This record gives sequence, C-alpha cells and structure tokens, in this order.
Amino acid sequence: LVDLEGHGRVDRTGRHDLARTVGWFTTQYPVRFDLAGLDLDAAARGGDALAELVARIHSRLASVPDHGTGFGLLSRIDPRTAAQLSGLPRPRILFNYLGRFAGGGEAPWSPAPEAGGL
Repeated sequence: LVDLEGHGRVDRTGRHDLARTVGWFTTQYPVRFDLAGLDLDAAARGGDALAELVARIHSRLASVPDHGTGFGLLSRIDPRTAAQLSGLPRPRILFNYLGRFAGGGEAPWSPAPEAGGL
C-alpha cells in the first residue's frame, strides 16, 4: 500500500484549460499493488520478471479513476465517505515523482542544496 502524490491538474470534464492557473492542485491517494507470485529478486536482475513487475504496476496505475482526484473529495469533503475512509489502513510510504531535472547551467531557479530524505 503506497500513497501516490500527483500534480492534480487533470481536467475530468475536458472543458477547462488549467495551463495558466497558478497554485497547487496536488492529489494524494492510496494504491495497493499486488506483488503476489512475483520474484522481486529476479525482477531486480531484469529480464522477464522485471517486465512482469512493470506491467502489473502500469496496469494498476491505469485502473485508478481520474488519477486519484476523487479520493481527496471522498475522504475530506463528503462526511459520509470521509468517516468510512478514515478507518482504512494508511500507507507508510508516499511516492511523488517530480520528473527529471537537468543539472548545471545558469537558471533563474535551482534545487536547494539540502539532501532529499527517505
């Protein structure tokens, strides 16, 4: 069970252009990955086991409705579903993929020098 954090800029209706909107729309939602029957040591070495692991993760992520945007609404805004969801186990891991960052060069913004934490 892992919490995933995303940018939250998914327009479910297709009617809004959020490209020029400033501010956080962050989503955070739990996803349970079924790794039963997978040899994780073999996956770490690559080959077919790694391909199967990636395929399972991809399939599971594709099955999350609206990239998880509904979870925040259900768990915080609707009192009926909030009560039900608050009793569920919470993930102990949060994953937030920010993309790739190019190093070096002159730029108006740069990463902070502090080390990231796990």
